[in-house]
Parts: sequence; C-alpha cells; structure tokens
Amino acid sequence: MKTRNILTLLFVVFIGIGAFSQNDERKNKLKFNSFSFTVPEAYISKGFKNGFGLSLDASVSYDQHVFAFAYSGASNSSSDGWFQDSSSISFEQFNFLYGREFRSSEHVFIDIYAGVGSLNYDKKEVIYNGTGFFGLGFDEMNESSSVIGFPVVMKFRYLFREHFSLGIRVAGNFNSVSNLVSFGLLFQWNY
Repeated sequence: MKTRNILTLLFVVFIGIGAFSQNDERKNKLKFNSFSFTVPEAYISKGFKNGFGLSLDASVSYDQHVFAFAYSGASNSSSDGWFQDSSSISFEQFNFLYGREFRSSEHVFIDIYAGVGSLNYDKKEVIYNGTGFFGLGFDEMNESSSVIGFPVVMKFRYLFREHFSLGIRVAGNFNSVSNLVSFGLLFQWNY
C-alpha cells in the first residue's frame, strides 16, 4: 500500500509539472528532462543475496540543475530443495536525487546524481529442524525494516537519436542495513 501511495504521488507531481511546462518556455525554466529504466540491474551486497532487479527514474531540470525521483527494486529467493532450508529477500528503494549532466562529446553524456531516500527490505528464512510430523517441523524467521539511505548514481550514455540514449547505470546506496551496489543496461528517453 505504501508503494502505491508513493507512486501515485509521483504521478500527480509529474502530471502537474507536465501541465505547468506547457507554458511559454521563456517564462518557465522548469521542464521534463528524462525518463529512464534499467533492466536487468545486477545487485551486489554483503547483507543481501546478490540478484537482479529493475530501476526507474524520471527527472526534471531547472537550468542546468537536474532533480530526479528514482525507484529500484529486487527480489531473490533460494532453496536447497523440497523440505530444505530456504530464504527470500526483497527490497525497494525510493530516492530523491540532485545531479548534473555533463557532455563529453557530441553524443556521449555522463550524468552524476546524489541524494537521499528510503530503503525498505523484507527477509524471510525457513529452517527445517527435523521435529514435528514426519520430521518436517521448521522455524520461520521474518525480518523487515525501512531505513534512510544515501544513493549515488552515475549514468554513462550514448545519444543515438535526438531523444533516445543507451548506456550503463552504476549506483550505490549507503545505509545502516547493508550497502548496495548495482549496475545495468540503461534505456533513456530525453525530452
């Protein structure tokens, strides 16, 4: 439910910006900058199991300043087989980022962002202990938390057409639970 509320808020904000940005551009410097997604995005973390997920972000710009709302999420589960130990971990992060866009050449861009956000994670482990009916008893451990994180994002992208870029997204999230590093193939639409 929390995810739906946040996504609804982001939708309303960007619709408002879209309506606001239809004014004369000389009077209004706030405009859509880009929309991008990264699939698959590989995650590396000491506290979580490594896995794959996705990320989405939308940004607006004011002069040369870029403000972005970003979402990333992943889920990973593993099992040793039927009636064996298993675990699943899922997380999602909502971030507000500030950054700049640097042009390296005519078609090559480097975007650098930093910001603050929320990291929500759920961890579930099932450990079979050999007790109970036919020795199928188990212990279940659930852990859930929401912490503040400090994300850093870099995008290396090549502008193929007037509005379409393809590149690599590298991100890190520094938090009190487990620092995350991710990278993946970036698809970006530039306004």
